[in-house]
Amino acid sequence: MARAGRGFWRMGVVMLALTAGLLLLALFQTGATSLALNIGGLTLGLTGLIFAWVGRFLGRMDTSDLLQRGLPAAARVLAVRDTGLTVNNMYAALELTLEVHPPHRPAYLARTRALLGRTQWGALQPGMVVQIRIDPQNPQRIAIESISDGQASQFYIAGVQRAEDIVAQGLRAEAEVLAVQATGAQAAQLSPGLALSADQADDPVMVVRMRVYPAEGTPFEAEAALRVPDGKAHALVAGQRVPVAYLPDDPARTTTLHWARIPTRL
Repeated sequence: MARAGRGFWRMGVVMLALTAGLLLLALFQTGATSLALNIGGLTLGLTGLIFAWVGRFLGRMDTSDLLQRGLPAAARVLAVRDTGLTVNNMYAALELTLEVHPPHRPAYLARTRALLGRTQWGALQPGMVVQIRIDPQNPQRIAIESISDGQASQFYIAGVQRAEDIVAQGLRAEAEVLAVQATGAQAAQLSPGLALSADQADDPVMVVRMRVYPAEGTPFEAEAALRVPDGKAHALVAGQRVPVAYLPDDPARTTTLHWARIPTRL
């Protein structure tokens, strides 16, 4: 991104220099020639200003240094706004409002910008948890580590609620496990807003896709990133039937396994 920003800035400066030359030359011409030079110079100057602005914008978005020295943390995406800027018709610049959860410090709000490739457009949504790096000298300056790597985290931790709460408040059902994918993350990393005990914090998080068969109504598919307690991973096998619970107002995104009904195998 830094290289792209410098490239746009340099092109903008060159165009502005050429603009000055054309306008100066127009002073020594008359008639149609002078008019053409003025129009060409103003057009080139406007283009140069746009290139220079884009270069400065991209330069301000460069957070590559934070990926090396920034403090690791997690943040929840609260809002995503398209800035309207597209680079090379392939990259969209987005403004993100984040709820940042630094280790051993209170959470706070911050805004940052991210550049996403065409294949990632729409990958970031409110409610997602992403891994970030924080500038130790300026906590408002943030690098989104997962997006910078080209792999945005897209994990909903059971609607940002504890599985126990969903089981207590929701409806019970049975589900068939369709697919399971490891995230490589632990529960404490992807659910910073939840109060987890020490033995829960290091539980692995798995993305599980299920077909849920409610007691009443039509079966539906659900996908969620679930904290897998010790000794329960044996239930996560494609084709296996498992007990689940979900909130009726958002079943597809809140379905979680009813771990208490799954035997522990250590």
